[in-house]
Amino acid sequence: MTTIPMICVESVSATAKVLCELLGWQSTHGGDEFDELADANGRRCVWLHTLGVPEHPRFADNHRGGLGRGVALYVFVDDIDAVYQRARTLGLKIVEPLEQNPNAGFREFSFVESNGYCFSVAERRDGGEMVS
Repeated sequence: MTTIPMICVESVSATAKVLCELLGWQSTHGGDEFDELADANGRRCVWLHTLGVPEHPRFADNHRGGLGRGVALYVFVDDIDAVYQRARTLGLKIVEPLEQNPNAGFREFSFVESNGYCFSVAERRDGGEMVS
């Protein structure tokens, strides 16, 4: 089973640009209404969709009270120090600095992108994505 989050954003192209620059992802679809971002191995990571399109009226209802509310997305990376530096260079709003998470057992930081979605970026360890 695979889960791919789809987040609704105000600007698909602007959000895709930041996430691709930060995380090394690639746009595999492109477009003003929808994009699919994948990692270097071609694995789908996230779908981006714009609000206000007639074929998906439910998207507007999902965001009453603002975009990004109640959603946190975790991304596991190989070189967290490099990604953290890129986040700072890109001027992203860092809401939790890079530090060791004692509960999870790995280093992580969190940022909020322009639509209000919180991304937590964590280091990948032992060849896996999560530490149990």
